Amino acid sequence: ANTSDWEHQKLFLFPTYLSIMKDQNASTYGLLIPANLEEVKEMDEREKYYENAWLEPTDINVIGSSIPDLKLGPGDKIRAYIAPQGDTIDFPTERYPIVQSYVD
Repeated sequence: ANTSDWEHQKLFLFPTYLSIMKDQNASTYGLLIPANLEEVKEMDEREKYYENAWLEPTDINVIGSSIPDLKLGPGDKIRAYIAPQGDTIDFPTERYPIVQSYVD
C-alpha cells in the first residue's frame, strides 16, 4: 500500500482525560485501591503531571464496598491525583472522546 493512502485514513481524534479539581462545593465517585508505599511511589511517577495529595479519611464517604464493614481510620491515607491549577475543563465531544479504558 502507498503510505500516502494511510495519511488519508488517519482519524483526527484526541482523547479527553478524566480528572478531578479542588472544589469544596462538589463531590465525585471514586474507587479505593489498597497499595503499599512502593506502589504509591510508582503511581506518583506515572501520574507526575497531576498534583498528588493525601486526603483525610473524613474526606471520604464510603457508600459501598466489597469489604464488609469497611471503616477508614485516622491513620489511613488516601492518595488523590488532581488536575494542575490552570488546567481547563472541557466536556468530551465526538472529536475529543473519553479514553475507553476510563469507562471500562
